[in-house]
Amino acid sequence: MKTALNQEILQGTGISRGVAVGKPHFWDLKDAEVPSYAVEESDLERERRRFKKSWAGARDDLERLKCQLESEGARDAVAIIEAQLQLLGDPLLYDAVGSALESEGRNVEVLLSDVVERFRVRFETMDDPYFRDRFQDLEDVKQRILGHLLMDGVVNVSKIPEGAVIVAPLLAPSHTAAMQRHVVAACVTEKGGVTSHAAIVAKAKGVPMVTGIDVSKLCGPEVSQVIVDGVTGRVIINPSHDTLKKYRSMQRRLGVLQDLLLEQRELPAETHDGYRVRLCVNVEDIEEIDHVHEHCASGVGLFRSEYLLLTNKKFPSEEQQYQVYSKLAERLQGLPLVVRVFDVGGDKNLDEESGWQDVNPYLSLRAIRFLLRERDIFRTQVRAILRATAHGKVKILLPMVSGVEELRQAKEVIAEVRDDLIKKKEPIADSIAVGTMIELPSAALIADHLAAESDFLSIGTNDLIQYALAVDRTDHTMTGHYVPTHPGVLRLISYIVSEAHKHKVPVSLCGEMAADPRYTALLLGLGVEELSVAMRHVLLIKHVIRRVNIVEARKLSQQVLAMDSHVAIDELLAHHYSLLVPEDCLQP
Repeated sequence: MKTALNQEILQGTGISRGVAVGKPHFWDLKDAEVPSYAVEESDLERERRRFKKSWAGARDDLERLKCQLESEGARDAVAIIEAQLQLLGDPLLYDAVGSALESEGRNVEVLLSDVVERFRVRFETMDDPYFRDRFQDLEDVKQRILGHLLMDGVVNVSKIPEGAVIVAPLLAPSHTAAMQRHVVAACVTEKGGVTSHAAIVAKAKGVPMVTGIDVSKLCGPEVSQVIVDGVTGRVIINPSHDTLKKYRSMQRRLGVLQDLLLEQRELPAETHDGYRVRLCVNVEDIEEIDHVHEHCASGVGLFRSEYLLLTNKKFPSEEQQYQVYSKLAERLQGLPLVVRVFDVGGDKNLDEESGWQDVNPYLSLRAIRFLLRERDIFRTQVRAILRATAHGKVKILLPMVSGVEELRQAKEVIAEVRDDLIKKKEPIADSIAVGTMIELPSAALIADHLAAESDFLSIGTNDLIQYALAVDRTDHTMTGHYVPTHPGVLRLISYIVSEAHKHKVPVSLCGEMAADPRYTALLLGLGVEELSVAMRHVLLIKHVIRRVNIVEARKLSQQVLAMDSHVAIDELLAHHYSLLVPEDCLQP
């Protein structure tokens, strides 16, 4: 037995909840060497057939994987694989390789790699980490096709020993999807964010996962056992007897909690003393909508319309957008749908001829600033959204508003488009709610003025924290500085909510903070009326809401607002959470 002196604790970021104990199994996912050679004109047809056959082989692989995931009930994971199948069904990538074959006369392996590399450059300039992470799906598809072209297939997950903790620099979503839950205990990676598809798949399959770990420390022969704590983000090497005992107890408590979540899925999001909360979901594609009803959520609090841009070089047409928005509205069956208009800008060079490039993607022409400059794009999207109001309760959300002038200009455009549709006798709703997203300190500090001219406010905590604290939330080296409980951030949220209430304007809160159960009681105590979270967080947040006493939550919020240290605030909230939900307490 290892002694406590051998124990070492590594701190990373937990991206899939749960606790696991196992032996590390290193997974080397280095890219295979891609050959490059000229192809004679007489061999072009043979090269086309090779590419077509490998493309079909990759599609067959994913279809089999999709069936496996459906049998496991991992619905979020199924959606990821379906997204990859859509990439294989989109002619954009296939045709780009075919065109390059004609013009360059090189083998398809290197042409495929070159085309995907051009996509990588485009994706990585995107400010939103959610959309940067989407490139991993395209990379995953590329590797699967290359596997068939190079005749070495894909990584064989069947050789993973039972109870293994997979350790890798980075995991692709299909690798995670192919893992068997009864075989793989957990995953530890060096790279990969909370919003990555690999993380979403891990959550859907119930596999604990921690990222931001130096995996080289887990690869030596002296490492016999590790604990992966997906709740706190800890990875414990060679745990002591006492540590193991505590974590086994934690595993039992988490099992009890999971059973409770499933039992309560149809119960309302209502506090112990009857305070009703609107618990909505963030959605990226149409396929997620049916789960809104399954989880008895209050609607879609944030639809990221940028997802429509991911595989397109140009902005989608009015009709293309209308088809998406109207289908979403119809399938929600009367529940509200909040469409955030395109959060894009100079850093997202979607059209190579547009010249939309800025030096600093964080402080550039993006979101509402971009749309107010490129008004034809804005009008097209607004027309599509307004037309969709004939099919359900649709609202418009304006991102990255910095001042009242931007809000007024945007509302003028919406009013002009609405008047034009009415003149043309297009069927639209009598009115549409227009909301302002509070993500910038400048907007937070004039929340009174913005509330006076908005139908609702939505607090985007991810960017609000980032801009208030001058911290890049995607930089793992700055993790300790990106603090949701910084007293300044909490006072901004408190002020926004207070001003919204004064003007009798509904206020919601989205972002990772809304999905963290440690903050639920505090946010309700501050007066937040609506939380919008990713689908996978709905059941846990609902469970916590039902444990909260709103009177005690308000007392907690006043106590927190009087504190000057985020460390002390975190300790207080962790203690309060452990009393609310002891079966999910953060310490083993």
